[in-house]
Amino acid sequence: MQIKRADNSVIKKRKINFKTLQSYDDNKVKQAVNYLKEEIANNFVSHFDNISYVLKQQKDRNINFSSYNKNTGCISDCKRLKKKLTKIGLKTYFASCKANGFSNPAGDALVQEAHVFLLYPALKNEKVYFTIFDPGFRVTNVISFYDGQNSSEYSYLSQGIIKVNFIENNVTYPYELTVNKRLTYKHEVTDADIHWIFNPYYETLNINDYNEKLYHAMFSLKLMNYPNDLNKYICICSKILEKSIEIYTFYKCQTYSFEQLLSFNQKELENILKKYFLQAGISIKELKKFTENIFLLIHNANAYINCVIDPKVIEEYRNGHKLNR
Repeated sequence: MQIKRADNSVIKKRKINFKTLQSYDDNKVKQAVNYLKEEIANNFVSHFDNISYVLKQQKDRNINFSSYNKNTGCISDCKRLKKKLTKIGLKTYFASCKANGFSNPAGDALVQEAHVFLLYPALKNEKVYFTIFDPGFRVTNVISFYDGQNSSEYSYLSQGIIKVNFIENNVTYPYELTVNKRLTYKHEVTDADIHWIFNPYYETLNINDYNEKLYHAMFSLKLMNYPNDLNKYICICSKILEKSIEIYTFYKCQTYSFEQLLSFNQKELENILKKYFLQAGISIKELKKFTENIFLLIHNANAYINCVIDPKVIEEYRNGHKLNR
């Protein structure tokens, strides 16, 4: 199967063979849930690594996307978790969902699909039984459902509900994942109306190429973690087209324009950011890498915008199609 994007590139998928499925292993799934929770609590997202990748790629076309972008979000989370699940004998694959509010309408049309989770298919009661592991959306338990059926309702963010519905007449996307709450970058739980449609019968291939394409629809970059201890929470968000940076902790918000930061050298920027990284428990190595990327961005914002963000996405953004997540 191929899903065609607005720029004529394609998302390639391979049909899964369900004739040789494992039997559902409850003990292994319980162990896998522990790995899932660890992945969510102990790692972070940083889209900012893409800045140095893009700007250096202009000089060296041989550099590798995945070697720079190790913490991109749902895809990098799933890649790490997949390795752990393989070690305990759970065979999973990447499943991608139709874009729904990932970007503005032009961005969603461009990328077509934007969210990725892992699927573990198995036999249970002589039926095909799917189990979703979704570290990227911080779902701390699994969501399971029989082939051709709805799932039960699962608690999400303590106040919300997440579940899978079967869509009988949709061949391309026969299931949807629905969520009625989400977590904002200000760490506030708010109402949501999320409907991610997906096809569990196909594995999404070339996941790094898939991942790289998403940046063409992203008009903001984030560094964000999901710790159990909210004192360690941090979100640094750059609204690239507005040329600003916002720093959020659970107790404080600070905003800088690129113009303000232009007067600082890289070491001075590092000193500004250091207290936030130490509080969040993120390493000095990551601080230095992040500071380099911020320094590159504020001095090369137009070059990054022109090289990465799709012109139609920029046009819609200028016309007021923005997100507030």
